[in-house]
Amino acid sequence: MIEALAYRKMNTEEEPARIQRKYGKGLVSVSKGVPGRDEHVKDVATIDDLARLAEKDGRSILHAVKGKTHIYYMQDGDIVYRYMVTEAGKEKDL
Repeated sequence: MIEALAYRKMNTEEEPARIQRKYGKGLVSVSKGVPGRDEHVKDVATIDDLARLAEKDGRSILHAVKGKTHIYYMQDGDIVYRYMVTEAGKEKDL
């Protein structure tokens, strides 16, 4: 029963708080959003996908907040890989 309660709490918490706990040391806060043009931005499905890309290349994940949207990204040459969530924990496309 305790496991079920812990699982339910984990699934209902806000995604930005979970990301901060899991990847906090690897995040770099920036004041502006994603650089570059939209055609060079590739959205990834999960923050874990973005973390794998960053780790593979030894890069940090940059984190910006625009309104209620948290934007996590890393740049690899001309391509920017991005993951976004709202404070409510739902993905959002900008």
